[in-house]
Amino acid sequence: ITRCRFSRDGKTLVTGSHDCSIKVWETSQWKRLSSLVAHEGPILGMDVTGDLRIVTSGYDKALKVIEAR
Repeated sequence: ITRCRFSRDGKTLVTGSHDCSIKVWETSQWKRLSSLVAHEGPILGMDVTGDLRIVTSGYDKALKVIEAR
């Protein structure tokens, strides 16, 4: 894991990794809700907006906005 961020309400955790993936977790039972490949290289930056959009930047120099729901 290279980055992790909690949602503002603390109910969701989003992690980004060297394997180019983003994983979304529900924190009350630590259940993985989704997993996806977001970049063509490691995740370098990440944040979660109030409406559960994930903003990421990667080693591939791309910036992406993804719905976490």
